[in-house]
Amino acid sequence: MKRIFTLITVLVISTFGFGQSIYSTDFGTTISGAAPSPFNPPPTAIDPNITTTGWTGGNIFFGGTTGGAYCNSVSNGNGTYTLTLNVNTGYNIDISSISFQMRRTSTGPSTVNVSVNSTPYVVTGAPGNGSFAAISASGSLTGLTGTVTITIVTSGGTGTGQNNRLDDFSVTGLLLLPIKLTSFQANTNNNTVNLNWKVTQEVGIKNYEVEKSNDGITFNKVGTVNANGNPTYNYNDIYSNGISYYKLKINETNGATSYSATLKIKNNGKAFNLNNIYPTPATSTLNVNVSSTKNGTVTYTITDITGKIVANNNLPIVTGTTDNTINVTNLKAGMYYLKLVANGVTINEKFVKQ
Repeated sequence: MKRIFTLITVLVISTFGFGQSIYSTDFGTTISGAAPSPFNPPPTAIDPNITTTGWTGGNIFFGGTTGGAYCNSVSNGNGTYTLTLNVNTGYNIDISSISFQMRRTSTGPSTVNVSVNSTPYVVTGAPGNGSFAAISASGSLTGLTGTVTITIVTSGGTGTGQNNRLDDFSVTGLLLLPIKLTSFQANTNNNTVNLNWKVTQEVGIKNYEVEKSNDGITFNKVGTVNANGNPTYNYNDIYSNGISYYKLKINETNGATSYSATLKIKNNGKAFNLNNIYPTPATSTLNVNVSSTKNGTVTYTITDITGKIVANNNLPIVTGTTDNTINVTNLKAGMYYLKLVANGVTINEKFVKQ
């Protein structure tokens, strides 16, 4: 018996996922003194596909909360800090938030504005008077390539010679790899699971590690396929009873790694099996992907949460895999129960109509 499981289309992303640090620094050291220009403390976290040409706008190096602090000492404490990030060719980044600590003198700046490539981000918090306070800025710029400029502007200070200091700076978001996994699917035939995937923009990829799990949580490597520049790849694994989970770990030549979405495979050893129903929530149609050991029909029944039958019919199935579509346009929004009966097997599944 051959079963072809649902095609899963995903965009592979870096292990620096949403909410993970793309760049951060504590400004280095507790030693005070003049800073070089541009000031470029070593980052404590930075993706290998992002480099920096450093900071500009400050001129004195002071002790900070967890290390050094970058001080902009100008009249009234008003000034500008600029960080430049350089994204490797073929890559792009999303920036979701920027956070840092800042202090001011009692008559220093009262307003902080943050922008990414001149686009304002929403700022929460303000510099502390004489002590560091947390500030964050949130936004939704995506697909940033090449040179990315992050600018912090302080204003509203009064008094000659007032200053403000910056520390514990971090940029969080998402790094998108140049490679795209356009499809990831599994075919089963007797005791073998054949995993197939297709890629585009395969640049700087070393290999693909196939990982398998019985619970969807703990994964172990079962094989490795070297990148060869071809658009399609495959790997065969031993078919396991029950539910198995597979995902791909993509290793780059520069040491960075990324993962695909997880593919779930069911094997209950029965003559009829439901592989997947989608989409859920459903709007106008519900796709039902099933496996069968012989040609025939499957009877489906849809009931609402009160147990009332709202739809029922027969659908053709063939040996192997069948993908049928059920029209649910006339169903009201809510939770429903789908019952499938074929080859002496009954399967119940919930779905949501939107």
